[in-house]
Amino acid sequence: MKLTRAFAGGGAADGVVPGVGTDLQPFGVIVDAQISSIRFHNRANDGFDIDNISGRVPETASLALLGLGVVGLGLFVGPRR
Repeated sequence: MKLTRAFAGGGAADGVVPGVGTDLQPFGVIVDAQISSIRFHNRANDGFDIDNISGRVPETASLALLGLGVVGLGLFVGPRR
């Protein structure tokens, strides 16, 4: 199965999904540019598209700070009950 990635700034990149037939393997894609759509297709051009991809994934440090803030708030409010 073939994977085509379209980038928000223009351009595209092709790749191959690991596995054969219906026995596809899990995989990941790491890119520096924002991806606007993903298309999975085979030789017969059957497949599906994922369009309008947007949003950013929060970095790990931001999630850690958010978690520490929630824990701190819980410790601050907890003893008052």
